[in-house]
Amino acid sequence: MTLDELEQELAADASFTGFLSASDYTSCCVDASRETGWDFPVTDNFKRLWLKNRAKRHGYFLLWTQAARKFKFEQINLNQRFDHYGEIIKKMDDAFEVIKDEYPEIFLNLDSDSKVKMFGDVVGTGLVYDLTGKDVTRFIE
Repeated sequence: MTLDELEQELAADASFTGFLSASDYTSCCVDASRETGWDFPVTDNFKRLWLKNRAKRHGYFLLWTQAARKFKFEQINLNQRFDHYGEIIKKMDDAFEVIKDEYPEIFLNLDSDSKVKMFGDVVGTGLVYDLTGKDVTRFIE
Protein backbone atom coordinates (compact mmCIF):
# COMPACT_ATOMS: atom_id res chain seq x y z
CA MET A 1 0.00 0.00 0.00
CA THR A 2 1.37 3.37 -0.99
CA LEU A 3 0.60 6.73 0.55
CA ASP A 4 -1.76 7.54 -2.32
CA GLU A 5 -3.66 4.26 -1.90
CA LEU A 6 -4.14 4.88 1.81
CA GLU A 7 -5.35 8.41 1.10
CA GLN A 8 -7.88 7.01 -1.39
CA GLU A 9 -9.12 4.45 1.13
CA LEU A 10 -9.61 7.19 3.74
CA ALA A 11 -11.39 9.41 1.22
CA ALA A 12 -13.77 6.55 0.43
CA ASP A 13 -14.65 6.11 4.11
CA ALA A 14 -18.16 7.47 4.74
CA SER A 15 -17.13 8.82 8.15
CA PHE A 16 -14.95 11.48 6.55
CA THR A 17 -16.75 12.27 3.29
CA GLY A 18 -17.38 15.98 3.05
CA PHE A 19 -15.62 16.78 6.34
CA LEU A 20 -11.93 16.43 5.49
CA SER A 21 -9.93 17.91 2.63
CA ALA A 22 -7.32 16.16 0.48
CA SER A 23 -4.53 17.71 2.54
CA ASP A 24 -6.21 16.39 5.71
CA TYR A 25 -6.10 12.84 4.29
CA THR A 26 -2.41 13.26 3.53
CA SER A 27 -1.77 14.59 7.02
CA CYS A 28 -3.60 11.64 8.61
CA CYS A 29 -1.60 9.12 6.58
CA VAL A 30 1.75 10.78 7.29
CA ASP A 31 0.94 11.01 11.02
CA ALA A 32 0.02 7.30 11.07
CA SER A 33 3.30 6.44 9.34
CA ARG A 34 5.28 8.48 11.87
CA GLU A 35 3.38 7.00 14.78
CA THR A 36 3.90 3.38 13.75
CA GLY A 37 7.41 3.91 12.40
CA TRP A 38 6.54 2.22 9.10
CA ASP A 39 7.49 3.73 5.77
CA PHE A 40 5.50 3.55 2.56
CA PRO A 41 4.97 1.33 0.66
CA VAL A 42 3.66 -1.20 3.19
CA THR A 43 3.18 -4.75 1.90
CA ASP A 44 2.43 -6.74 5.07
CA ASN A 45 -1.33 -7.14 5.63
CA PHE A 46 -1.02 -6.67 9.38
CA LYS A 47 0.85 -3.39 8.91
CA ARG A 48 -1.64 -2.25 6.26
CA LEU A 49 -4.54 -2.84 8.65
CA TRP A 50 -2.97 -0.96 11.54
CA LEU A 51 -1.64 1.86 9.38
CA LYS A 52 -5.16 2.40 8.05
CA ASN A 53 -6.59 2.16 11.57
CA ARG A 54 -4.17 4.77 12.91
CA ALA A 55 -4.80 7.04 9.90
CA LYS A 56 -8.53 6.84 10.65
CA ARG A 57 -7.79 7.68 14.29
CA HIS A 58 -5.97 10.82 13.17
CA GLY A 59 -8.95 11.65 10.94
CA TYR A 60 -11.28 11.37 13.90
CA PHE A 61 -8.93 13.62 15.85
CA LEU A 62 -9.27 16.26 13.11
CA LEU A 63 -13.07 15.96 13.29
CA TRP A 64 -12.88 16.15 17.07
CA THR A 65 -10.93 19.40 16.96
CA GLN A 66 -13.35 20.79 14.35
CA ALA A 67 -16.29 19.87 16.58
CA ALA A 68 -14.69 21.63 19.55
CA ARG A 69 -15.37 25.07 18.11
CA LYS A 70 -19.04 24.22 17.47
CA PHE A 71 -19.58 23.43 21.12
CA LYS A 72 -22.36 25.89 21.99
CA PHE A 73 -25.23 27.51 20.17
CA GLU A 74 -26.71 30.26 22.29
CA GLN A 75 -27.52 28.39 25.51
CA ILE A 76 -27.78 24.89 24.02
CA ASN A 77 -24.81 22.55 24.49
CA LEU A 78 -23.88 20.55 21.44
CA ASN A 79 -21.24 18.43 23.10
CA GLN A 80 -22.54 14.99 22.04
CA ARG A 81 -20.54 15.01 18.80
CA PHE A 82 -17.45 16.16 20.66
CA ASP A 83 -17.86 13.46 23.31
CA HIS A 84 -18.43 10.73 20.73
CA TYR A 85 -15.26 11.60 18.82
CA GLY A 86 -13.34 11.59 22.09
CA GLU A 87 -14.65 8.12 22.92
CA ILE A 88 -13.78 6.79 19.45
CA ILE A 89 -10.24 8.16 19.73
CA LYS A 90 -9.81 6.67 23.22
CA LYS A 91 -11.01 3.24 22.09
CA MET A 92 -8.74 3.31 19.04
CA ASP A 93 -5.74 4.34 21.17
CA ASP A 94 -6.50 1.57 23.68
CA ALA A 95 -6.71 -1.01 20.88
CA PHE A 96 -3.38 0.23 19.50
CA GLU A 97 -1.72 -0.14 22.92
CA VAL A 98 -3.04 -3.72 23.18
CA ILE A 99 -1.80 -4.65 19.71
CA LYS A 100 1.64 -3.15 20.42
CA ASP A 101 1.87 -5.37 23.50
CA GLU A 102 0.72 -8.47 21.59
CA TYR A 103 3.13 -7.99 18.67
CA PRO A 104 6.21 -6.21 20.08
CA GLU A 105 8.45 -7.56 17.29
CA ILE A 106 6.54 -5.50 14.72
CA PHE A 107 6.76 -2.30 16.75
CA LEU A 108 10.46 -2.54 17.63
CA ASN A 109 11.27 1.01 16.59
CA LEU A 110 8.80 2.62 19.01
CA ASP A 111 9.92 3.70 22.47
CA SER A 112 8.10 1.82 25.19
CA ASP A 113 7.96 4.98 27.32
CA SER A 114 6.20 7.16 24.78
CA LYS A 115 2.82 6.44 23.28
CA VAL A 116 3.40 8.41 20.11
CA LYS A 117 6.64 9.65 18.54
CA MET A 118 5.39 12.52 16.43
CA PHE A 119 8.32 14.91 16.60
CA GLY A 120 12.08 14.60 16.22
CA ASP A 121 14.81 15.31 18.74
CA VAL A 122 15.57 18.91 19.62
CA VAL A 123 19.17 20.04 19.84
CA GLY A 124 19.55 23.22 21.80
CA THR A 125 22.01 26.03 21.15
CA GLY A 126 23.97 25.37 24.32
CA LEU A 127 23.49 28.92 25.52
CA VAL A 128 22.57 29.51 29.17
CA TYR A 129 20.72 32.56 30.47
CA ASP A 130 20.14 33.75 34.02
CA LEU A 131 16.78 34.97 35.35
CA THR A 132 17.32 38.44 33.92
CA GLY A 133 18.02 37.10 30.42
CA LYS A 134 21.76 37.78 30.50
CA ASP A 135 23.97 35.24 28.67
CA VAL A 136 26.04 33.42 31.32
CA THR A 137 27.26 30.58 29.11
CA ARG A 138 30.98 31.35 29.54
CA PHE A 139 30.68 31.38 33.35
CA ILE A 140 29.30 27.85 33.59
CA GLU A 141 31.84 25.07 33.58
